[in-house]
Amino acid sequence: MLIALTASGCHRYLVATPNLLHDQNPYAVFDSCPENCQTTEAPVLYATDRANENERNDRPTYGTRRAKSLAFGVANVSLGSNLTWKELIKESTQATRTNDCELTLGDVRELGRRLEIEE
Repeated sequence: MLIALTASGCHRYLVATPNLLHDQNPYAVFDSCPENCQTTEAPVLYATDRANENERNDRPTYGTRRAKSLAFGVANVSLGSNLTWKELIKESTQATRTNDCELTLGDVRELGRRLEIEE
């Protein structure tokens, strides 16, 4: 669904900060995050029953039509534009954000399809 909404031009933003994290020390909250994961980009696994609208198939674009198979793959999503890791974790612990943290869809790779879906 994230892919369909982002690809169709809808804007999506990082969810509001949970009350539990309000005004916490961002470095303490995210201290256990491995260094290689400290980035503002994240691979997201997806599955969809939507048809691929892109005939060339170099980058899937899922629309509103249903497919007769289930597609699955990986989509790269960026959190915020021009944010550093430190800025992102700071925004993630504030009750009121100073940055919108808009989600941006990057590379989408369909890895496979499950055969026919019964209606």
